[in-house]
Amino acid sequence: MTQLTPTSSAAHRETVSHFPVFIFWLAVQIVALVIARSDLQLTANPAHGAQQWSIQILLLVQIGLSALLFYDLLGSIRASVLAFALAFPLTQISAAGAGWMAGLRCSLILLLWLAGLAAWRAAIPAPQLFTAITSLWTWGSTILWYLVAELSVSAPLAKIIFSLSPLLVALRYDEALALYFFATHASIGLLALGISRRAFNP
Repeated sequence: MTQLTPTSSAAHRETVSHFPVFIFWLAVQIVALVIARSDLQLTANPAHGAQQWSIQILLLVQIGLSALLFYDLLGSIRASVLAFALAFPLTQISAAGAGWMAGLRCSLILLLWLAGLAAWRAAIPAPQLFTAITSLWTWGSTILWYLVAELSVSAPLAKIIFSLSPLLVALRYDEALALYFFATHASIGLLALGISRRAFNP
């Protein structure tokens, strides 16, 4: 009879304990995809094609939800790979009909976003605090941009906030701006992880 080693036992317990998080991660994306690809008119702007809207909705859900769940969702390399693997086919479905390049760009954006979050989670000693900061950055910047734009406080300020908001930048997934933004996010996270490892393991 095969016995689990302490390491494998701990990994098994971690996987089981986080299993509901992965189910929730997958279920919310499926619901978002079904809604986005349904015949419901979720936007009054006729300039938004149904295909583009489907891609944007799912990508926004993936980025926004992972910002809230990444402490449990991205607890290890294996968990991070699983989170991306669950999202990948849904991303391709959302981009069906828009060409393989659209699906590839969205998957790359999500990969960079998750990689950055996973790196920051491993680098910071207090990941719970960073979860709060990341959630505030991701969702708070979007709300702040809406208020600034709606109240016409300052057009330049609204533009700056837009360019720093993960959710809003993701809306422009088909522009170079999005790739630069998320690549920078991942690079800074990996740099922080490297510095942290050197500091704690000289």
